[in-house]
Amino acid sequence: MDIVVKALETFNKPSWLLTKSSVYLNYFVVSDSAADLVQSMHYDFVDGGQADHPFFHLQLTDELIPESDLRSTGFDLEIRLLKQPNECWVTTRIPTPDMTLASVLYCVVADHLGAVSFKQFAENVHSIQDRLPPPSFEALKKSLQKTSVHFKSCHWFAHMR
Repeated sequence: MDIVVKALETFNKPSWLLTKSSVYLNYFVVSDSAADLVQSMHYDFVDGGQADHPFFHLQLTDELIPESDLRSTGFDLEIRLLKQPNECWVTTRIPTPDMTLASVLYCVVADHLGAVSFKQFAENVHSIQDRLPPPSFEALKKSLQKTSVHFKSCHWFAHMR
């Protein structure tokens, strides 16, 4: 399996707070010189939130990262889009913790590279954790501080007034 990750993130200078993040993942099963898209998803976050969206969320899709972006990274396999089972009928937004680029990469390494690689990767990330740009999510922070019951799903929409 090959995984392609594309991230679009916006930072606020001079504080370097992360104010917007969209991270796209395409999972391919590779055989010979062809890649079958078997899963596609993206994670979104916008400072201040988006109407009717959980603050941080995952959305399963059937979207291929644009082929021009894939090719510009050296991805030279024939891409085959399977209609079954990859067809995505429902695109529910699933609330998540902070899944901006750094978090997504952390989880991909944990899921796919094994315990030894993950342990070394995690140690490296922990050593620079306080230098990584934090996401800006004041509404969510205020909601968390109010009461612990906000760990229920309604909490993830706390930015909406």
